[in-house]
Amino acid sequence: MPYDQAYQAHIQHLFAQRIAAYPKSVLLECELTTRCLNNCSYCGADIREEKGEVDLDLLSRHLRAYAAYAKEKGSDLRVILVGGDPVLHGRFDELLGFLAANGIRYGVKGNASTLSRKRLERLKETGCMGVKLTCYGEAEVHDAHRGFDTFNLLVTRSRLARALGLAVIWHLSVSKENLDSLRRLPPFLHAMNLNAITEGRVGKLGRLAKDATFTDITYQEWRDFLLDLLHFHHRHWRQGFTLAFRDKLWVPLLVEEGLLDLEPFRGNGIRLGCDLAGDMATVDFRGYLKSCGLLEAVSKWYFTLGERTVFLAKETMGSTTGAACSRCLYHDFCRGCRAITLANTGRIDEQDPHCWVNRPVVRCKSPVDME
Repeated sequence: MPYDQAYQAHIQHLFAQRIAAYPKSVLLECELTTRCLNNCSYCGADIREEKGEVDLDLLSRHLRAYAAYAKEKGSDLRVILVGGDPVLHGRFDELLGFLAANGIRYGVKGNASTLSRKRLERLKETGCMGVKLTCYGEAEVHDAHRGFDTFNLLVTRSRLARALGLAVIWHLSVSKENLDSLRRLPPFLHAMNLNAITEGRVGKLGRLAKDATFTDITYQEWRDFLLDLLHFHHRHWRQGFTLAFRDKLWVPLLVEEGLLDLEPFRGNGIRLGCDLAGDMATVDFRGYLKSCGLLEAVSKWYFTLGERTVFLAKETMGSTTGAACSRCLYHDFCRGCRAITLANTGRIDEQDPHCWVNRPVVRCKSPVDME
């Protein structure tokens, strides 16, 4: 076994803590606007058929309804503000005041280029939990694809946010065009002393042009990338390098690596990765309440506030499970990403195209094995 016992115990304890925390919060993701100044090469936000920003009065009704629902459950409401670039919403500062006045905890998925000192200070004073910022690789690669959101700004604004007392998470958006660069990045990420690192596969997701071949990372490449991160985490977790293990496919990888025993957790209706199967929903820029913000093309999953469907996941998981994934050993904990599956296969019930389970993969000797 290439991993020491302390690390094995750490991973098992981490997931046990996550499972214990699930009933304690309700999550509402709010897509404030489609507007963004960056025009990132891999995003496709500018080619959406509809554009706009959510009506703040309607959003306030959603927030009050979810706050009441969370209170009924004895849980806390957590809100994530997303876009486009959420801070470009015309009434963004007013929204922050509403959240603060109602004691609603929130975080922001934003862009470093628009998070000035003044704006970061406003986030801090209104109770923001932290900011999540995208990293697309080393400076040269990042700057070639992120518009105004330069690598230098990413670093300096992240340090400023930390100095102001905000948590900072970097999200690694992974595609074929930046895969090699991101695999060289972990030592720099470690030196940044961030609160956490997350990662996600760039996918067509119905928004990108059909010829966006740079999105088509293979399941072998995705597994190898996650394995690289895992090995780096194993060497540096005691020194504060923190992976959030949010991607669904961490589950089979950690089991394969002997780090996660799923048996104590079976039958609890939990999710290890995406929050879709729990108390989560998304309000999009039109004011629709949906189970997943990445599944915008599936109109039957749009809900209005009047239907009081504030717990969407139980009603939609029957559709989102996926016939191919339903027979998998890890079905209860993973289920594959339905958005990427739909975008790449045209069907929502196929196997996640980036999942290596039940497919041959090359398992080379890792840096851990050779240490």
